[in-house]
Amino acid sequence: MDAGADPIYRWAPQSEAQPCNLNFLARQKNVHLRHLEVSEPPLSRLELWATYLVVLGRGESLARYLGVPLLSDFVEEKFNKLFSTCSPPLAETDNAQGSNMLSWVDVIREFESDQVEYTDDGTCRFPIQGLLVQISETDYTIMQSGILQKLLNLWPDPRDVQEELETVELAIAEVSEWNQYALQGRTVTPFNKTTNCFIP
Repeated sequence: MDAGADPIYRWAPQSEAQPCNLNFLARQKNVHLRHLEVSEPPLSRLELWATYLVVLGRGESLARYLGVPLLSDFVEEKFNKLFSTCSPPLAETDNAQGSNMLSWVDVIREFESDQVEYTDDGTCRFPIQGLLVQISETDYTIMQSGILQKLLNLWPDPRDVQEELETVELAIAEVSEWNQYALQGRTVTPFNKTTNCFIP
């Protein structure tokens, strides 16, 4: 391989990969993460940390939500270009908000051929995450082949895993700093009563 090629676009040898249960390709479009900052108001920090816990609870990548460049982003981009639309079209037009939450990766991962309904106009309908997806016959042929599903089952690239580890380490450091800041906010009144307040 050309030594000058961009390493981001090369899969590492499978022998280098280690098992990883994180889902690097899942990303909810309505969920937004940012780094934890002690300068934020206490309530805002708690809400942000709750969002962190939601992402971690679903087994998804913090690095991806925080905008760290990953090979997984490149893979999803290639998947999207295989289909005739940039995102999965919905049969129910009154559910436009749902279309912003559903990705082609979601459809590939959860597609079940026995739930497909063929329509008179040549399109195919099937449910995904409570939404009714309606795709063209060409897109359905790609989906039905099963090739994309197998590609999704590959272990993530080791470099993505390393980026995730570094992101988690940074998040732990930010939480530690946040806790120290909160502890500094505990002061003693002249009456020797401990009160909680956050130093601006």
